[in-house]
Amino acid sequence: EKITKAKFNSGNVPKTELLQSTIDLNISRENAINQEYVISQSTKTFNLLLGTTSEYEVADSTHFNFIDINKEDFRNKLDQNKDIAYYEKMKIIMDLEFEIAEKLDMPTINMTGDLSFYNLNNSAGTISSTTSFGPSIGAGISYPLYTAGENKRKQALAKIEFQNAEQKLMMITDEVTSVFETAFESYENNKKLLAIEQENNKIARENLNLSIKRLKLGEANSLEVHQAEEYLVQSNTKLVNIQYYMKIAELRLLQLISQL
Repeated sequence: EKITKAKFNSGNVPKTELLQSTIDLNISRENAINQEYVISQSTKTFNLLLGTTSEYEVADSTHFNFIDINKEDFRNKLDQNKDIAYYEKMKIIMDLEFEIAEKLDMPTINMTGDLSFYNLNNSAGTISSTTSFGPSIGAGISYPLYTAGENKRKQALAKIEFQNAEQKLMMITDEVTSVFETAFESYENNKKLLAIEQENNKIARENLNLSIKRLKLGEANSLEVHQAEEYLVQSNTKLVNIQYYMKIAELRLLQLISQL
């Protein structure tokens, strides 16, 4: 606006161009005010979720770990997922419970053992003393002849519990794998888009600088500068969105292999 106003005062540009530059500047101010409001509301919402009223500054850049690992290697790490590990342990436990229930109809062998020392002194009798020492071993066997079907019910219930645990493990494995496929594809796609948009952003920034220089030299008008600004704003917006979705995918991948 300052450059256009100076040109207008010197009679080099018509008033319409000055008015257009003023409109463009006011629109930019309005967008800045609206964005500040959005940030303020988002901060309050975030503090509400945290249960605090802290004031903090949000970083204007996003840090990436850039997971350089191929899809197959990453998929092999899915066994570290907490949900999968949990249901794998549950399946093992239910398998043991089922084995125990299956053995309820089998005979039970009981073993007993003893080690004793016996010493008797009797001065009044014909035998003054007697001593004995030695181990003793016994064994018994028991068989459940009648349980009113209780064992069968326990076995059926244990089998159902094992099958449920097995089914839940399959379901959670399929679910985690599906989420992994989506997150990995999103990460890789946004990684490619990020490289392209970073190049576009540099070009748009350079184009704006050249347009401003051309405007100062009288070789361009405010419309050309406005278009260059729009290209840069659009590129910045795309860049932030790509970084955001890429970071979300990165965190999801790390969460899936329980490294977060």
